[in-house]
Amino acid sequence: MRGLDDLVLVLAEFLDALGINEVHLIGHSIGGWAAAEFASFYPERVRSLTLITPLGLRVEGDTPVDLFRRTAESRLELFVGDRVEELFPSGDAEAQEEQLVLDYLDLTGFGRLAWNPRYDWKLEHRLGRFTKPALVIGAADDRILPASHLAAYAGLLTGSRTAVIAGTQGRAADHGIVAQEPESLAAEITAFIGAN
Repeated sequence: MRGLDDLVLVLAEFLDALGINEVHLIGHSIGGWAAAEFASFYPERVRSLTLITPLGLRVEGDTPVDLFRRTAESRLELFVGDRVEELFPSGDAEAQEEQLVLDYLDLTGFGRLAWNPRYDWKLEHRLGRFTKPALVIGAADDRILPASHLAAYAGLLTGSRTAVIAGTQGRAADHGIVAQEPESLAAEITAFIGAN
């Protein structure tokens, strides 16, 4: 796969192979971008769309942090703030080496899908094709994705609503809210899907 369009086609073929015609589609970060692309190409196959801190749009003057220019430690800190050790314990040397390999593979995959540019300028024109319920979820302290990107997605998706996960235990939620706030996130998504 060399781009998100390839990923969209693979997902469509995967759903076909499973005999699934329509889904509640959820994506986080680059997965949110992929979900938005899928919904714009196959709106008839998406019953509802949930985008969690989604990348993929170009907002003039408000660019997400360039993760390719960060160290693995810095990327993790941007994702989950001061909870890195709690959520991703370093463990022994062998586990750390294995994690470095996984980080490299993740970043390589991300690079193949979104190296340059790190957005799809066509997406904002195609998103209007999706007119079913959509939820755009942000994090209270997202240090990767500016809040203007959430507003841009919400403005392009007819009838969408936004939600912000604040955080718990006196800690604001970061870009990695999937790991940080799974219960709050699950409750928000479950309520949205249940209503649709």
